[in-house]
Amino acid sequence: MKDRTSLYIALIISGLAFLQFVVLPTIRTRTSMTVINSIMADWQSANHITPMNYWINRNKYPTLPRLVTFKMRNRQVLKKDDELSARFILTLNFEPNPSVPQNSDWLFVLKKAGGDWKVADFRLSKLHPSDIKQQAARYDAAADRARLQQMENDRTAKSLEHEAQKSQPKTQASEVKPLRPIPMKPVETTPEDQTKRPGYRAIPAYVD
Repeated sequence: MKDRTSLYIALIISGLAFLQFVVLPTIRTRTSMTVINSIMADWQSANHITPMNYWINRNKYPTLPRLVTFKMRNRQVLKKDDELSARFILTLNFEPNPSVPQNSDWLFVLKKAGGDWKVADFRLSKLHPSDIKQQAARYDAAADRARLQQMENDRTAKSLEHEAQKSQPKTQASEVKPLRPIPMKPVETTPEDQTKRPGYRAIPAYVD
């Protein structure tokens, strides 16, 4: 009897854990994904009236051209202090428009408000370091190689520029002042007595 009771308790605990950590997160992810998919479908059909109802603050609804394609990059549902929030990173490709970047990652932040998921924030994505590995794993290998090659090219260009700057001689403009002439005093010399010179011999004078 005790063994059967323990088995029932273990089954109940396992069921609650499965419900808490598997079933509920899956349901939350799917319901929040429904909102994202609905917004994407409306944007692809150039409908900006219906999606506005998903924004908590309608004044923050963006003005965007028609959406051409989209691709899910990352999704995460969080629960903190009994408040549910969901983060989605999507690569959106809009029709050409100078004010909207092409093929860029955008972040949707959804919150559970009044039993429904609402968009609390929408902006260009700046990934948290903990999300970088997860998103990089989803990127195409070609895109990763191109990005790494671009970084390497930039690093090489900066290195060459630095070396070129180091090899250039540093010249400082200096003013060369003309030299002033130094006044020279005449040196007074006394006539030398030739008779006192060594080896001097007087030559007799002949008078006619």
